[in-house]
Amino acid sequence: AASLASKLKGRILLQVERKRFDRTLERRILTAMIVSDRFLKDIKGMWNGELLSGKGGQLVAGWCMDYFDQYAKAPGLHIQDIFEHHSSKGQVSPEEASFLEGLLGRLSQEYERVDKLNTDYLLDQTEQYLKAQSLRRLMEGVKGALDVGDPIGAEAQFKEYKPVNRTTSMGLDPIADADAIREAFEQDEESLFTLPGALGRMMNQQLKRGAFIGFMAPEKRGKSFWLMEVAMRAYRSRGNVVIFEAGDMGKRERVLRTQSYIHQRPVGGKKRAVKVPVLKDEERGLVECEEREVEPLTWKEAYHGSVKWAGRMKGKHLKVLLYENSTLTISKMRADLDRLEYFEGFIPDVVVVDYADIMIADDVRKDFRHQQNDIWKGLRALSQHYHCCLFTATQTDAASYEADTIRLKHFSEDKRKYGHVTAMYGLNQTDEEKEQGILRIGEILVREGRFSAFRQVNVLQCLDIGRPYIASFSSTSP
Repeated sequence: AASLASKLKGRILLQVERKRFDRTLERRILTAMIVSDRFLKDIKGMWNGELLSGKGGQLVAGWCMDYFDQYAKAPGLHIQDIFEHHSSKGQVSPEEASFLEGLLGRLSQEYERVDKLNTDYLLDQTEQYLKAQSLRRLMEGVKGALDVGDPIGAEAQFKEYKPVNRTTSMGLDPIADADAIREAFEQDEESLFTLPGALGRMMNQQLKRGAFIGFMAPEKRGKSFWLMEVAMRAYRSRGNVVIFEAGDMGKRERVLRTQSYIHQRPVGGKKRAVKVPVLKDEERGLVECEEREVEPLTWKEAYHGSVKWAGRMKGKHLKVLLYENSTLTISKMRADLDRLEYFEGFIPDVVVVDYADIMIADDVRKDFRHQQNDIWKGLRALSQHYHCCLFTATQTDAASYEADTIRLKHFSEDKRKYGHVTAMYGLNQTDEEKEQGILRIGEILVREGRFSAFRQVNVLQCLDIGRPYIASFSSTSP
């Protein structure tokens, strides 16, 4: 009896959690219908507003579809006028009005980052949700007919059932399918965030949804600093960012490094002189080092400054998930990303893994080289599934320690990692360049766009104040 009661309780809790997640997902679907032209266009063929669970949601969805049919675009903030128009005619019940007021109250925050809406992932989620809802309705109809002894009515439910699909046929015809061709050309390919200067001119076209980008360098070359740099740039560009700390840094070091980055000051110790490189002339590559007396950051300054800084990041979210060394797997990453979405409605635009070499494979029975390949394949699959831009880093081989510039041959463990990334960049630095605060970032492999293994950009940096990127200018390899 106790076991049965426990199972029933578990089922009830599961149903409650599912309904909670369904409501959250429905709100995201409705928000996308309000703000995104492309979302409305892509769901039109599979849409059935009756599959939404609430009357308020069905009402908003109907307004959005009607608006799109008439004007070929999403209503945007005009949805408020539509709501007021229908309310004035008594066409909105008090319960529906309460739901709509809550939805519209959150809309302004979403509208600020409409350009970062993860449309592809939300379309996938919407299709799966509508499929599930449609099948639940089918099961309820069949069960209802059978419960009253009507097998013919149950069969009729199957005959009338129409599967939910975004496409009307199997496969893709990239030659003669006008809709597919038009959508491919019209689909927004803007970068999720940008880097300034010469480095941006080299890298920005790669910083898109679905990209998988790696930094490759020997030990202590600044890989973690660069992973933090792209994470903070994406965060400052109104992106949802999650950092998976795979064990290279602990909680304390992660906090201190982040605070140093925000405030551009060292942490710990006493007041000291710091050499900061300054780009005087980008065209000629003229660099001068300025020596500055800098007070180290205190925790009170860090806290108050961070609160003020975070206040300017309204509507943006940065998550850091920490793991012990050699415990992070692809399956754990998927589970944690699913939990973030389930409980917080957090869908990442940018994922940073610091870093792939200290992850472990889900199947550790394989040869180590094949385990590494599985990890890189899994990371690529994550970038595709969540339609996010994913960054990680990897160590080079022993020969790279004597090389001025990292090349394709300097991979470690398994060269197949090149086959999974969309771009790989090498972090190059001689002892003299390190003293001057200069790092060279070079293209090792780029899947799309112009690319040269000899193309490099000089980057000015000062790690003492937490900044791996201050300015940049073009160069060629030595």
